[in-house]
This record gives sequence, C-alpha cells and structure tokens, in this order.
Amino acid sequence: SWISSEFVSIGKNVIIGMNSTILSFAIEQDNFILKKIVVEDNALIGAKCVLLPGTIIKRNTSLSAHSYTNHNHLLEENSIYMGHPAKLKEKI
Repeated sequence: SWISSEFVSIGKNVIIGMNSTILSFAIEQDNFILKKIVVEDNALIGAKCVLLPGTIIKRNTSLSAHSYTNHNHLLEENSIYMGHPAKLKEKI
C-alpha cells in the first residue's frame, strides 16, 4: 500500500488492504489538488483501492476491493461501498 501521509488522518482499528493507494494530492490538467483524507475508526479498505483527495470514510464503513473514490467523496457511517467510483451497496 502507498499513502501520502502529509494530509491523511487514520483512526483506530482501520484495515487497509494490500496495494491500496491513498492520495491526498492530485494533478488534473493545470490544477494541483491538495485535500486531507480522513478514515475514521473501524473502517476497512479492501485490496487495490484508490482514495482521492478529500475522501472521508466514516466509522464502521467498508470499501470493497478494487474500488476507488472521487475527489471529496463522503462514505457514510455503517455502510458498504463498491465500484468505479464507489457507490453505496448497503447499510449495515
């Protein structure tokens, strides 16, 4: 896994799957984007996921393997997300 740690907050009991990428920065055309990523307690990020700048994963939430988030994506508490980009699959 690769994490740009400068603007990332990771809570307690978080699992980050292998080969996942957490990017607090991005370059799109001529724009440099820098936004904090927050992963709250008891979150699970599956293998080979990508989190883009501004992502917030609320507590007790899972992101399924091979999924990615958009910029400023909010993953709600007690939920399972999956896809390209990640969408709510079910509330738990």
